[in-house]
Amino acid sequence: MERVLLLSMGFGAGHNSAAQALLHVMEQRNARVMYVDLLDWIPTKAHPLLQTGYHRMLNRFPSVYHYLYDWTHQSRWFRYVSGEAIKRAGWMIRRQLVRRLSQFRPTKVVATHPFALMWLSSHWRRIPSFCVVTDYEIHPIWLSGAPDVLCTASGISVPPQAQRRLWQSATRIVETGIPVKREFLQNVSKQEARRLLGLSPERPVVLVMGGGEGMGPVRETVRELEKAGPICQVVVLTGKNEALMYELTRHSLPPHIRVEGFQPDVPLFMDAADLLITKPGGLTITEAMVKRLPLLLLNALPGQEEANRRYLLRHRVAETVQFGRLTQQMKRWLESPARREHIARVMSNLASGNAADRIADEVLQPARHRVLR
Repeated sequence: MERVLLLSMGFGAGHNSAAQALLHVMEQRNARVMYVDLLDWIPTKAHPLLQTGYHRMLNRFPSVYHYLYDWTHQSRWFRYVSGEAIKRAGWMIRRQLVRRLSQFRPTKVVATHPFALMWLSSHWRRIPSFCVVTDYEIHPIWLSGAPDVLCTASGISVPPQAQRRLWQSATRIVETGIPVKREFLQNVSKQEARRLLGLSPERPVVLVMGGGEGMGPVRETVRELEKAGPICQVVVLTGKNEALMYELTRHSLPPHIRVEGFQPDVPLFMDAADLLITKPGGLTITEAMVKRLPLLLLNALPGQEEANRRYLLRHRVAETVQFGRLTQQMKRWLESPARREHIARVMSNLASGNAADRIADEVLQPARHRVLR
C-alpha cells in the first residue's frame, strides 16, 4: 500500500482545497494518506499573525507583494536568497516534518504549496515528489524543492526562468488540471438550485465572491449593483470576512441583493448562477470553469492572480469588470444565452473536472525512483 504524505499551507483557501480534493481521491484508491497543513505546526500565537500579516500585505501594500513576486520570478539571485530565507524561517516546520517522516515513512510526497518541499531534508529527497500548481502560471519558486513531477493546468506557458530550472532539476511537467473537490462535479439544475436556495427560479442570478477570505473590491461591486436596479438577483458571498459581512449588512440593501457569510455549499450557489463576479483566485476560477460559469473579473491581486486573469482573457472565457459600466457588462452576458453556451464549451477544454483523478494516477503509479523503507 502506498503511503502518501500530502502537504499544504493554508495561506488562502486554495492550497488546502486542492489538497483535500486529492486526499479524497487517493483514499478512495486505498492509499494511506497523511494530510498536513504546515501552518498547523507553527505555534498557535504566531499562526493567526502570519495569516493576518499575509492578507494585510495583499490588501494594504499590494506593491510590496508584487515586488517580491516579480523579483523571485525574474532574478535568480533574489530567488536564491528568498529560498534560503524561507528554509531558515521554517525551522519549526522542518523539525516537525522530520519527526512525521520518520514515523509515517511515506513512499510518495505531494505538495500543493511551493514552500513545502523546500523543508524536506536531503535524506528524504529520494522519495518521489509531486507539486500541484494551484494557479495558471509556473512561478520558478514551485521548482525550488526540485519535485520529480509538476502537475499544472492545461495550456499554460513555461517562462524562461522556469525552463532553466526544469532542465536543472529534471522535473517532468504533466498537464493534469487543477483539482477541485468532488462537490463541484455534481450538477443540480438551475431551477432546482434556485429553489433550494430560496431564489426565484425564473429570474437570472449573478453571484459575487471574493474567494474564501472575502478579499478584493466586493464593497465597490455591491455599491454599483445597488444603483443598477433589479435587473437580476444578486447573491454576495463574503466568505470568512466577517468585517465585510457586517459592513454590507449594517444598512438596508435593495431586495434584489442578498448577502451571505461563509457558505459550505458554494457549488450549489454556482449551479444557481448565470454569471460569477470574482477576483481571479486559482481555485475559484477553476471551480467556476468546472461548473461552466462565465466570469467577470474584479481587480486581480498582484502576482499569481494577475497571471490567472491573463490566462482567462487569453482564452476569452472572461472579461475584466469596468466599474461605471458593470451594469452594461452584466446585461450583455445575461441577455446572450448563445454566448454563455459557447463559453461553456471552451471551459470544458480548459477544466475537465477530473484533475484529481489524473494527479492520483501519476502519484500512485509504481515508483520510478528509489523509495526509502
